[in-house]
Amino acid sequence: MNAVELALIFINSIDSSRTRQTYEFCIQKFLNHYKTDLESLLQLPPQDISNLLIRYLVEKKISKSYKNQILSALKHACEMNDVVLNWKKLKTVIQASNCLLGFISSYILFRQ
Repeated sequence: MNAVELALIFINSIDSSRTRQTYEFCIQKFLNHYKTDLESLLQLPPQDISNLLIRYLVEKKISKSYKNQILSALKHACEMNDVVLNWKKLKTVIQASNCLLGFISSYILFRQ
């Protein structure tokens, strides 16, 4: 499929205009970060996509809520285009990294 077809599948699969706007924004930020497009991303091996997602969401200093929005948007895009990833594992790794970063921050503040 070409980029237009991928975008149409994604856009037409979301009923809420607000959700559509949020998902489009989240996906565009992710794609811009890696200087790629949705078509190229979806052609990568699933493990590569997972690694990019983990790296992006672990490195970003953003709220858990915003990370969940990004994860949901990318999950929807992948699922609508028959790309299968282990979403439970991805969410667990990202949540664990949030806990670890919180622990490290608290430890550093406590030691000062």
